[in-house]
Amino acid sequence: MHARSVVVGVAVGLVGLGAQVPAFGAPGPQVAFEDSSVVVDGLAPGAEAVLLGVGRGISGFLPYQVSFAELVTADAAGAVRLELERPMPEVSVWVAVALADGAYTLAAPEGSELRQVALPARAIPASLARLEDARRSLQVLWVRPVGSPPAEVSGGWTARVDDGSALDGDGGENRRLAVVLDLLAPIGASPAPPAKVAAGDVLVGVDVETLEVYAVRLGA
Repeated sequence: MHARSVVVGVAVGLVGLGAQVPAFGAPGPQVAFEDSSVVVDGLAPGAEAVLLGVGRGISGFLPYQVSFAELVTADAAGAVRLELERPMPEVSVWVAVALADGAYTLAAPEGSELRQVALPARAIPASLARLEDARRSLQVLWVRPVGSPPAEVSGGWTARVDDGSALDGDGGENRRLAVVLDLLAPIGASPAPPAKVAAGDVLVGVDVETLEVYAVRLGA
């Protein structure tokens, strides 16, 4: 297996959201790659994780894009292998988030650059209901771990948000995104998304054009 991954943890302040949340409760899941599959390891047996992959490749002479999001469950050895419909994209970025505690890992296959960037300044307004970014197209992932407030809501939600689309709440094509978070689509058996983010949540943004990626664990 070929692997190239970086474990990342950043706590970001939110207005009015209690005490600071540690970036990690435990090391993030391990991510490795095969020719046409992704392996997530390092989980507890039966534990769930959210896996997001964004990338592009060429099949024959035809380019293709990959946008993959799934809620996975580890086997008795704490691992899960996911087969892709196409060969592993030549250029891609992957994020695995443990649902138990929000620990996460950013990863890229061998030969693919992992372009990690910081969360934009003032990306989360006081309403806590949007993610704002000066990009034209963003794949957004929002994960609320088990036990984060409110405790009865946990899961993962995602969508590709293009400038001027229905998920872009600023009303027009202006090279800025105002992602309406409660319109993101549930992943797997996740419930409908909450109205706003909370301390302990994980937010990930992947620029669909450049594959720059940021991931943060929200705190205070």
